Amino acid sequence: MRAFYGLVLPIVFVAILVRTDASAEINSGANVIEEIVVTARKKEESLQDVPLAVSAFQGDELASAGYSELSQIGKLTPGLYYETFDRTKPQLFIRGIGSRQYDAGSDPSVGVYLDGAYLGRFGALDLNLTDIERVEVLKGPQGTLYGRNTVGGVVSVVTRDAPDTLSGSIAVETGSSAVSGDDFWSIDAAIGGPIADNGSTAGLIFSHRKRDGYQPYQGFSAAGGSEDALAIRGKLYFPITDELNLRLTADYSDFDGPPLVFIANSHLDDGTIQPISGSQLI
Repeated sequence: MRAFYGLVLPIVFVAILVRTDASAEINSGANVIEEIVVTARKKEESLQDVPLAVSAFQGDELASAGYSELSQIGKLTPGLYYETFDRTKPQLFIRGIGSRQYDAGSDPSVGVYLDGAYLGRFGALDLNLTDIERVEVLKGPQGTLYGRNTVGGVVSVVTRDAPDTLSGSIAVETGSSAVSGDDFWSIDAAIGGPIADNGSTAGLIFSHRKRDGYQPYQGFSAAGGSEDALAIRGKLYFPITDELNLRLTADYSDFDGPPLVFIANSHLDDGTIQPISGSQLI
């Protein structure tokens, strides 16, 4: 028995030393994962501490990856289906729960929020993501915190507060499709800064995207695949007390594109699509 303990003690001692060195290397900051702060439960907390199924995306990461519209979040989020074949009637589903009713009196089954304000109509759901702080996708019923029309879940967009010092940014993109040959261009600009000595700030973003399109329609000025999208957003921040702040956000968007043709079409000799009337189908 004495020989047994004499062999075990050195081995345990070496293992403790190795473990201590590894911990020191991690604590030195060599492999540190950046903390993601979300407001999924109406308060700021670490994403790892939230007892919900939440997918969060930082605005800077979305911009660097080329994501400019909220509908593109569906490509990054498991369980989220976000289709905008008609920009005024997007299809938004989380885990198979959503709504296909588009009339004026219908409500979606997935709630979309902009800085905590509920967007209740389908035409306002495809938001521009220029200069945002983050996007949070909450999966599953969220009626306890967010109220009605959230049986499928919630998509929350949090815009960025203006900085304490005057600053701005501008990004311009232009090109031509190698497949269809149509031209496109876009411009995204943001500016913000302080407006008072008490810490109040104001910010403004402007985004304009245009694409010529690649498929002409007979009788329509807009070509298939064309796009002319304009978005403007302003935000004011007022610190009232140490624990009370006021944020005001105004968002405007306008989109022009080709009409949807749900009836059969015939191709003319020049490649133009000509809608066929109902009498021609008989």
